Amino acid sequence: MNLQRVILALCVVATTAIAAPTQWDWRIRGSISVRLDAITTAAFERPAVTIRIERVSPEWYEPGKIAIALRSRTAPTTLGSLPASVQSILSHFGVRQAKPYLSPTDVPIVQARSVGLERVVIAWFDPGFDPFDVAAALMENPDVEYATPLYIRRAFLQPNDPQLGQQYAISRMQLPAAWDITTGSASVSIAIIDSGTDYEHEDLAGNLWTNPGETGTDAQGRDKRTNGIDDDGNGKIDDWRGWDFIGNVTRTEFLSGTVREDNDPKIRAMTIPAEMQHGTNSAGAAAAVTNNGRGIASPGFQCRYIPIKCGSDDASLAGSVLRGYDAILYAARLGATIINCSWGGPGGSPLEQQIIDQARALGSFIVVASGNEGVNLDGQPFYPASYHGVFTIGASTASDAPASFSNYGTAVAAYAPGAGIRTTTVNNAYTTVDGTSFATPLVSGVAALLRSLHPEWSLDQVAAQLRYSCDPLSGVSQNNRPLYYGRINAYRALAANRTFASGMRFPGVQLVGVTVDGATAINSTDPHTLQLRIRNLLAPASTVRLAIAVSSNATLGQTTLTTSSLGTLEERTLSTTIRLVPPVYFYDGSVQLRITITADSITDYASVEVPIELPTQNTYTRLARNLPYTFVAIATRGLSGVWAVGRSPLGRAVVYRSTGNVIDTASLSGTLTTLGIASNSIVCVGTSAGQIHRTTDGGSSWRAISVSAITPSVQGIVFFDASRGVCIGLPLSGSWRLGRTSDGGATWQAGELLPAPRSGERTVHAAIASLGDTLWIGTTAGRIFRSTDRGATWTASDVASSMRIVSVTFSSSTLGYCLLQPSSGQQTMSIYRTTDGGTTWTPVGLPLSNPLPVALYAPLRSRFLFAICSGSQVLRSADSAATWQPILTGNGGSATAAFGTTSGQNATLYMAGQTIASLRVSIAQEGPIFRSTPSDTLDFGTVRLDSSAERVLTISNTGQSVLSITGATIDTLTASPDEFQLETALPLSIGASSSQTLTIRFQPRTAGERRSLLRLQTNATPGEHAIILRGIAMTASSVPSGNHPAACAPIQRGQELAVECPCTNAGEFTLELWSLSGTQLLSHTSASGPLLIQQSTLPSGVYAYRLRCQDGTYFCGTILLVQ
Repeated sequence: MNLQRVILALCVVATTAIAAPTQWDWRIRGSISVRLDAITTAAFERPAVTIRIERVSPEWYEPGKIAIALRSRTAPTTLGSLPASVQSILSHFGVRQAKPYLSPTDVPIVQARSVGLERVVIAWFDPGFDPFDVAAALMENPDVEYATPLYIRRAFLQPNDPQLGQQYAISRMQLPAAWDITTGSASVSIAIIDSGTDYEHEDLAGNLWTNPGETGTDAQGRDKRTNGIDDDGNGKIDDWRGWDFIGNVTRTEFLSGTVREDNDPKIRAMTIPAEMQHGTNSAGAAAAVTNNGRGIASPGFQCRYIPIKCGSDDASLAGSVLRGYDAILYAARLGATIINCSWGGPGGSPLEQQIIDQARALGSFIVVASGNEGVNLDGQPFYPASYHGVFTIGASTASDAPASFSNYGTAVAAYAPGAGIRTTTVNNAYTTVDGTSFATPLVSGVAALLRSLHPEWSLDQVAAQLRYSCDPLSGVSQNNRPLYYGRINAYRALAANRTFASGMRFPGVQLVGVTVDGATAINSTDPHTLQLRIRNLLAPASTVRLAIAVSSNATLGQTTLTTSSLGTLEERTLSTTIRLVPPVYFYDGSVQLRITITADSITDYASVEVPIELPTQNTYTRLARNLPYTFVAIATRGLSGVWAVGRSPLGRAVVYRSTGNVIDTASLSGTLTTLGIASNSIVCVGTSAGQIHRTTDGGSSWRAISVSAITPSVQGIVFFDASRGVCIGLPLSGSWRLGRTSDGGATWQAGELLPAPRSGERTVHAAIASLGDTLWIGTTAGRIFRSTDRGATWTASDVASSMRIVSVTFSSSTLGYCLLQPSSGQQTMSIYRTTDGGTTWTPVGLPLSNPLPVALYAPLRSRFLFAICSGSQVLRSADSAATWQPILTGNGGSATAAFGTTSGQNATLYMAGQTIASLRVSIAQEGPIFRSTPSDTLDFGTVRLDSSAERVLTISNTGQSVLSITGATIDTLTASPDEFQLETALPLSIGASSSQTLTIRFQPRTAGERRSLLRLQTNATPGEHAIILRGIAMTASSVPSGNHPAACAPIQRGQELAVECPCTNAGEFTLELWSLSGTQLLSHTSASGPLLIQQSTLPSGVYAYRLRCQDGTYFCGTILLVQ
């Protein structure tokens, strides 16, 4: 029971303001980031991690199901007991039922070592909805910590290669020598979570685990294996040899929610495809009976295996691993020493990470396959391989080189033979298989031997020993070793560190924590202290050296840190300075640290991302991310949503629409060049083949309209209203002509002639702008055409004949800007300005090259100008492009197209590249913006009259210029003039996107509540900011005090005081209640908790309490009683 959390919930009322989303906001999210807090248990330590839930193909989801983690302490038991706000959202998706993720039998065991799973509920909804969309909608709700789809995973099986020999892995990993040290123990078990296992196989039957709680006889003398009773109380009846989580179901049945669990983890189908033999292959590789005169040998030797079936007996689901994480939790509850997962897939899930955390908290060591895609997991994560706390295995070959099919990266802990692995298959047969699926159980077997030898070691020590005893892989350079650390050496893993004092031994120094000034992120552009916490898990280290490489967006003070004499399980913190490199363009993202840790003869590598979380008033929304396309146009209008068009790497036409977050690469053909939006439902897309594709149903269907008689290639489409518009393209037969529509793009007719084109002259989508009835067209010959009557008549202006115009924007009918690039293709951009509507143009500012702008946007009736750059940076100028300042935005990777809109005092910039995103920026003011933490009251708590207390007020400047605090006054409310004092000297200057602290001292003179008002004078708007200063003073001689934080507190329940905290269960304790003047009013002693005390005789008011425990510790605080 998380008692501290309960007390805080009763004593603190927090409010969160969130912006009301539009009706389609939840649909446009391409990913969901969830941050899970750090965990420390007796078995392991995990730092805070961010899990990114990406939208993946529908076949990877379980349809109609979602997991929801609530912020409340426990999950509701029914749909009706969900928070009303959550029920309201789910009702839009046809919710059918909901129930806690944990079964009633799971809760007592899990809560003892909780990681938060008791707050998770599974909801069923209409399977016609995309689970990601449901998750995105729920994530807008403050009652929801996270919401995630449930995934279907796949086994990692490769085609056979019979020429690679038989069981070379045994000698390569030096297993015979390892077996001379130990052959394992029957008390050590390896859970094989897979398709199903032929446990009756001649070389597997002898090592089959049996459940001690489901074997023997019950009180009635019946065989527990078959008595139809859940004897061990784990929710599974007669699971004496494992469990089948799926049964014999078809794909259609499973997708409709049907499973048929039973206690037989063997596939009983008449015909069993190779993918369905995967579990038997994995079991044999890990734990086939060894030294029995038949079949094969396995690393696990005499360790037992637990078969857990997560595949169907039906061939329609061959290769699918279903409910694998339910099986992980089940195996951990059974007490599995090792859990083997030779499967995975795309898409991260905070629920899956928490299940892994829970399994580790219960003592299970989890070994997983890296996957067979041949990709770097650092850039293309797969799961569970990319989760924190798993031991991820890649595959090597008979020549000890990395297998070409194996995934790799710093996420891969070690490698093992995975090509040509001889193992068991169904019906007492043997086969040779390839894949990281079979390297993984080999390591699971070695891990079982190690845990047999060192049962007292923590999971982190086991992982360190396996990794640091590896042999280098063949053909891997030192520079690439972080990606291909080494191949498991079973003998060295068992022979070294038998004791940490003598014999073969080595240290195991790891990076276990990174903080920035004690926090988890960089929150300003000021210098910070970077703290790196290391721990030695194995034998003592004489010398430890950390060599740190940092990404280009930051600098370090020292890049080499050293320490000496680091003992076993000793921790130490090493520090250096870190600072973001100006100019800073992105409020988010991260600084990458690559750390090489050398402890005596052992070298390890750590990759750390330090989050950047700069305060900003801007609102950045990612609509879709990780896109491989090149976009040429992006636009929005009314409630049409956001649209973008471009091409794929293979040249296919790509259309993106935010409604439904759809990437359409099939409906249109040709090279897309432009788009125009007529109304909420009508969109037109132009092509280089003289066609306009038109949709009237939001992109569900398209009709092609030829305008080749007007232009051979459409470059721009402009709608003045829902009916009337023009298209502009390349000249045709020496003439440049508009196309006109009066029916929303359904038909097009030849319109007026533009000025005669020069040789090779053309235009592009971003060089066409409109405002009211006025049109401007920039050309590749450095000219701008203008029409003030919707294209009926035209004038031409020469801007710069040696340059081509790539973007045009106007903030009014007279003030406009254009972006020009040299015709030579030089990577610099120049900006010209007009103040007469485009008749004359003059250059402004210096050419821009780094970052390189791709488009300009001038908000309506604003003095600001924005430049959207190729790296997704955003610049703003308030002086007509003479100077530029970065505007904090999200890091989108790249931008090739941009568009802007103005609404009131805000401009919204839309960008398309690797990420499709929007950035909303205030255009109301440019000055500093004052923010304080806390925002209204600085509370000093309870302070004795003979003492004092200091508190810190954090002042943040989220504006674009320096914030100056020029003075301060403290007005008394109930306090005396000198009881609250400002210790920080003024004036104080705070840079843009930075913060500083003010220190205030409370030294009470009179008992009771004391309050004053701190007024700060600044150059922000408004010019004065007020914060209440509050403290409670107690008489020094009478009021109890303590040296412990208020981790326990009495709680009023009606007319009773209830006390429940860790020490109340340890023996006798006493609760005392005092008035604020120092008079003791109540003292009650109890032999054990929880304690209930009648307090109806006490009047309403604030009282001091002291809770004294039997061990001498005590807790103090104040409580408000209400009658």
